[in-house]
Amino acid sequence: MTFPELPEKQKGAIELAYEEGYYSYPKKSDLKDLAKIAKVSVPTFQENLRKAEIKLLPFILKRRK
Repeated sequence: MTFPELPEKQKGAIELAYEEGYYSYPKKSDLKDLAKIAKVSVPTFQENLRKAEIKLLPFILKRRK
C-alpha cells in the first residue's frame, strides 16, 4: 500500500505522535509533550499533526473497502 507523500513537518509530527504513544489507549503522551519534543508550539504541532491525519485517513479508509 502506497501512502500519499507528506511534507516533512507533517510526516515528522505523525511519526512522533505514533512513537510516543499518542494513539495508544490510554494515551502515553499529549500534544504538549509532543510539541516540547518537536521544539515547536502546541498549536503548530497540532496543525501539522491534523494536516497529516486529514491526508492519510481518507486514503486508509478507502483502502479498507
